[in-house]
Amino acid sequence: MFVSILLGIVLSMSLGMTADIMHESLVAANVYDVPPYWSSHAIVAFLLQLMYLCIYIIPLLGITLFILTCVHHQRYDVYAEEQEEYYMP
Repeated sequence: MFVSILLGIVLSMSLGMTADIMHESLVAANVYDVPPYWSSHAIVAFLLQLMYLCIYIIPLLGITLFILTCVHHQRYDVYAEEQEEYYMP
């Protein structure tokens, strides 16, 4: 869990700066100042959102797997205690 959170923080910082630089360079190249039938603003916005999704899905997966693992281990511990008490002579 901690590795996935750390990886998510590192990715969000590095790819966030990369996305800002990319956005500034696209604004400087007048990509957003074209007529609607030539506009690629929706594609660029989609790629930026997809990149942010990939950044933040890694910590969410790590936290989810950590919670599921904790629940899984607790379930087996409870059943193991019940079986020991049940099978003891």
